[in-house]
This record gives sequence, C-alpha cells and structure tokens, in this order.
Amino acid sequence: MRYPLKTTIVYLFTLLLSTQILAQGGGFAAYVDFRQRFYVFDHGEKKLLEEQKVRSYKIGGNCVAYVDYADNFKVYMNGEVKELEIGSVRNYAVTNNLVAYSMVDILKVYDNGKVKMLSANVKEFSIGDSLIVFFDYYFNSINAYYNGKVHSSGRLRQIGERIQQIDVSHNIAGIITAEDRNFRIFYKGSTEMINQFVEENVSFKAGRDIIAYMDQPTRTFKAYYQGEIYDVDNFKPELYKMGDARIVFIDNVGNFKTFYDGQIATILPNPPTFFQVKDSMIVYQELDRFKCFYKGEIHEIAPYIPEKYQFERDLIVYLDQTRNLQVYKNGESQLLQYGAQGMINDFQLVRDVVIINVGVNQNIIYWNGKIYE
Repeated sequence: MRYPLKTTIVYLFTLLLSTQILAQGGGFAAYVDFRQRFYVFDHGEKKLLEEQKVRSYKIGGNCVAYVDYADNFKVYMNGEVKELEIGSVRNYAVTNNLVAYSMVDILKVYDNGKVKMLSANVKEFSIGDSLIVFFDYYFNSINAYYNGKVHSSGRLRQIGERIQQIDVSHNIAGIITAEDRNFRIFYKGSTEMINQFVEENVSFKAGRDIIAYMDQPTRTFKAYYQGEIYDVDNFKPELYKMGDARIVFIDNVGNFKTFYDGQIATILPNPPTFFQVKDSMIVYQELDRFKCFYKGEIHEIAPYIPEKYQFERDLIVYLDQTRNLQVYKNGESQLLQYGAQGMINDFQLVRDVVIINVGVNQNIIYWNGKIYE
C-alpha cells in the first residue's frame, strides 16, 4: 500500500454511527464507544485509553497507533501508552510488525519499541507487514527498510532512480522505475531483475512471499514465489487477486483457479459470481450458495448469500437469514450466543475478535470462545 506524505489520510471504520474498529493482530482490537471514549481490547481485557474523542487510529499485530484529541501521536503496546510525537503526524500506517509515520518529509518507523528516522527527504512510502519502500529525493535513490535495516543506494542502486509503479505486501515488493522501465522484485533483503524496458502500466500484484505478473517477453502469466519463477498460465487472466502465498484468478476461458504451494488447482470450471481473497482463505458465490476454498478443499458455508459477512484467517462471521450471527470455522457454522441484549445492529471481525453492536449502541466482544460485555 502506498502513502503520500503531504496528504492527510484518516482511516476510520464506522460501526453503526458510534463504533469504529480496525485491526490486524489476533486477540487485539480497538473501538470508540457511543460516548466517543477510546478503548482497546487486549487478549480478554478491555482498557480505556482516552476519555476524549481521538482524531484517528490504526491497529497492527502487537500495537495500536493513534492521534489523540490534542494532536499527539501515541502507541499502545505491551499494556502501556507511549507518546511518540507532539503534533505534526497526519500520515501513518500500522502493520503486524511496524508503525511508519511522517512529519512533513521526515519518515520514521517504530519497530521493536524504538523510533528510527529513515529519511528526511521522502514524499511518499509504501508498506507491507515487515517492509517499507521509499524514494529519497535528495539522494535520488530507492530505499527499503527490512528486518531492522535500511537497504539504500549501495544495495539497491541497480533498481534505478524514481519509482513509476510499485506494489508491496508483507515481505515483498514489485518495482518499476521511471527512467529505465525495468521491473525488479525486492524480497527478503535482495533484489532481482525480472523484465527490462517494460510497457506502460504492466500488470503485477503482490501477496505474502509472492508476486503475480504478466511476463513481457513471453506474454504469459507468471509467479515469483519464494525466490523462484513459475509459469501460471499461457494467457492473461480475466481477473486475479492475491492472498498469502497464493494467486486466485479466472483464466481466459472462465476457469476459476488458484496457484499455491507451487501448484495450480481448479476450483470451478466456470467463473463464480464473485470472489474475495484474504490471507489463505477464498470465499465465493456459486449459483445461490456461499462457499469457501481453504486448505485445498471446497466448503459450503451457507445455501444462500448472507446479507453481511466478514472473514479473516480461518474464520468467517456472517448474518444468517434470521439476522443471527454465525461463526464458521473448521468446516462448521455455529450460532454465536451473546445473551439477551437485543437485536444485532452491526458487527465487525477483527482478525479473530468479533465486535458486535446490539441494542442501544452496546458493544459486545466475542473472542476465543467467550463473550466480553
């Protein structure tokens, strides 16, 4: 994902007028209640962080970063709140492992409990779970922060100068440079040339440990997967999406397929009505049935398309036809019992945490088989 540094970006997900939720880590979530108080849910414990409305917040695997009412930039981690900056932070991103943020053109990262300045000459950056890629306009170089180190012009000079196209995910980045139109991949600290002098707007997308791309010399669809190149299809797909170490695509004749673990599997001999990919889970509609492809097998979730559903990791949460909440895991749907607090207004799945808004703006949390009121 790419972030301009001088444009204010506020990521707030509204849950029924009063509750906002966004997260990536297991057993970890955050929300704003109907009184605009800011809470975190940290592995079974609700904690009030701010009495007054926060300006914005984002959550990663082991922390939550937010801008408080007074414009201070803070991080909650390991049970404590730490103030990183006083004002000036507008653009920030939080992943499972990193917090990246900027003040004017200064780019910093909060990693393993410490703040590091990456550059004072950055207009925009792209970030994955463990990777930040940015262009330093003073040194005219592309740089990557990975595994606690900045791989700068000495290691990345062969990439080129300015970035024309980029896609970053988790631990991998595909980059096309403006001057030479070369397509290279940065993966776990190393770069590799893939194609030279590529055309404008060449198609490529990144997922964890993988990049799917149209190979210009052969005009075929290929995958760079864990450092090796695989032939995926002889023709450009009609549509493709990325997950963790996998490509999900509809080929040129309509077959619904997936590439994972170095192999290709056909899910359907015809295109689904829709499909979505997240982590290792694929959900899709076949006729009027709601299905998923997970761990190499097809499962029917429901004989209808739910009014609303969310999915993360190995969990699918959806409203059934009577507006009860169902949790699908390990091949079975289970009715979520949350007491007699009233009708469900809305819900949000945050990795493995379900936040349910019921009755008159009451928030209930379901995690690890338990209800927290």
